[in-house]
Amino acid sequence: MTLVQNDTGIVFNFNVKDENNLNVDLTNATVRLIWLNDAGKSVKTCAVVDAANGMCRYVVASGDLAAVGKYDCELEVDFGATRLTTNKFSFKVRSEL
Repeated sequence: MTLVQNDTGIVFNFNVKDENNLNVDLTNATVRLIWLNDAGKSVKTCAVVDAANGMCRYVVASGDLAAVGKYDCELEVDFGATRLTTNKFSFKVRSEL
């Protein structure tokens, strides 16, 4: 996926699943989207929209896509006593015209 530098309002919808491809119940969990690019590491809090079915989202805010290049990402799901991290995924940001 390629996004455009400085775009905002893009919605990333996530469905968190375990190693058996079952939905992870996100009740009482904090979900963070973590990305790393040439500008450094960013940690963004996702909104849980359907905890029982493992659904959460992040809406891209002003300044999130300021850097052009590859963004390596993962989700961190924190239950307090335990934490799980998803597989890595990535997207690219191209410069504005």
